[in-house]
Amino acid sequence: MRLRCRYECRGQPWEREIYFTLAYAPVNAGIAMWNVQPAFACSAPKGGLTAGAPVIRTVIANVNFTPEWLASYGVVQQLRR
Repeated sequence: MRLRCRYECRGQPWEREIYFTLAYAPVNAGIAMWNVQPAFACSAPKGGLTAGAPVIRTVIANVNFTPEWLASYGVVQQLRR
């Protein structure tokens, strides 16, 4: 997921993007566990995030957990138990 917010820093407009993966795992009947896997934030003066988007996306793409990775991680946890 990606969340972008705008704010003011020292009188200048800035932007911040927050990237995170929200993972859901059913634990028992009626009980579920939600957790945030990695979370990253990037900040820049207004317009800077858009200009740097290709670089930011490349970095983020190399650290995100995919659904397949999370499923494999769950299997490994079960095997370890």
